[in-house]
Amino acid sequence: MRISHGNTLALCRILVLMMAAPGLSSADTHHSKNVKVRMKSYQNAALHVKLMIPEGWKVRPADKAIAFYSPYGTRDTRAALGIMKSSQPKLRIEKAAQDEFKAEGNPPEWQQTVTHIGHQRAIRVATRNKANPSMKRLDFYVQSRRGVYIIQCMALREKWPHYDPVFSSMISSLQFLP
Repeated sequence: MRISHGNTLALCRILVLMMAAPGLSSADTHHSKNVKVRMKSYQNAALHVKLMIPEGWKVRPADKAIAFYSPYGTRDTRAALGIMKSSQPKLRIEKAAQDEFKAEGNPPEWQQTVTHIGHQRAIRVATRNKANPSMKRLDFYVQSRRGVYIIQCMALREKWPHYDPVFSSMISSLQFLP
């Protein structure tokens, strides 16, 4: 899958379609913003990533993408985090974010900042979930040695305060492997 015009919508669709996968279990404990969440290590060799994920969350790998999602809620309301790798070797994160902004119709709620994830330069975008307005969406475009990755977090707006520290823990633990 290529990250280009409208591909965060494609990642949204991947997250929704993958939400029927079986779950996994685990062991480690992690504390984040006073929310105790049991975490476990997860590594995907095909995407060259490693991160901590909440115990009990479902995992669904696909070609050049992976989805992690909460076992709570329905298919349309579960919190989810997806990671997708671009197949465009020369793509830059600025171009990927700009193309998505245009593809989404220049949304007024688009808030873009520069950050770092896994010691890599990234663009963080807070925006709407066009497909389901009751869901909040947070995207990260990450420039790694292996190319551009997009990370997308989604949860119900009213549940976001609960899932924000979980997403933050997952993202802060993310490592891009050689």
